[in-house]
Amino acid sequence: EATLNGHGLAVRGLAWSSGVLFSCSDDYSIKVWGSDQCVKTIERAHSAAVRSVATCRGRVYSVGMDGDCHVWDEASFTKLGTLSYGKAGATAVAADTGVVACCYAGPVRVWAEHL
Repeated sequence: EATLNGHGLAVRGLAWSSGVLFSCSDDYSIKVWGSDQCVKTIERAHSAAVRSVATCRGRVYSVGMDGDCHVWDEASFTKLGTLSYGKAGATAVAADTGVVACCYAGPVRVWAEHL
């Protein structure tokens, strides 16, 4: 059992991949957690609250209230690109091989990811 502290505001999303935990927060950041500590922080991962994260095949997807879906390399956590959701922002993201979906209060938007 462990308690992971580190975000300055509410945590909004969690995703696991190969024993690594990713968290996102209203503090605009994404954190990468090892077994019991933060191993990397991406400050200002978005320009607004980050509401959801998902992982798939070596990539991490994050969406925020800034209207963007960022695609990150899971190993280096460098940003590979951005899929624009729109002005309303997004509160949920899901990923599967080659497909990314985001939603807010309205429609679900789906992309065939080509990054």
